[in-house]
Amino acid sequence: MNLTETRQKIFDSNDFVISELKKIQILYELKRIIRYDHKRNHEEHTESDAEHIFGMHCLIDFFLPLEDTEEKLDANRIRLMVQYHEIDEIVTGDKIGYQKTKAEVENERFVAEDVIVKLPEIMQQAIREALDEYDKQTTVEAKFAKAIDKIEPVFHLYNETGRKTLHYLKTTKEQHDRIKLPYLDNFPTIKRFAEVMSEQFKKEGFYTSES
Repeated sequence: MNLTETRQKIFDSNDFVISELKKIQILYELKRIIRYDHKRNHEEHTESDAEHIFGMHCLIDFFLPLEDTEEKLDANRIRLMVQYHEIDEIVTGDKIGYQKTKAEVENERFVAEDVIVKLPEIMQQAIREALDEYDKQTTVEAKFAKAIDKIEPVFHLYNETGRKTLHYLKTTKEQHDRIKLPYLDNFPTIKRFAEVMSEQFKKEGFYTSES
């Protein structure tokens, strides 16, 4: 199946969307392979920022050819933004997007700069430029990187432990959609995945009731 046929099937069939998601989840099994004979309790739904970033790189490989049919986007810039977009969390730790205050969001870039200046000098400028581009959201590459950031958790959470995680967080469908869909309008295949899977999450009881 070529790109055009794949793209058409994504828009024609909800079942195909879910099937493609499950195929990509095969790569996500690497998140569960623990090195150096260490152990992790897989009954608990743990995920590091680095594992999230790995997932994003996998999704770039899937979505970029579907969205950038004329191959105009700079994939290297996209990957650099993805690689470093959450380095502020080295200091702050992770917090669910819809639980962040405006002040916390505005402070992220300042915290990231504190991390950057501690890195080898030859890395600093490239990372700084990547984060500036990502934060400003004025380029298509930055918007694509943000869209990938928003869709990646859908792939990570579509399993039984993901259902438990959303129940634990008391996540509603409105909360889930509100922090994702506004960033996806320029990328129809990514948005299609988000909309199909949001309805699938609702159908399978992933969300907390909004009532």
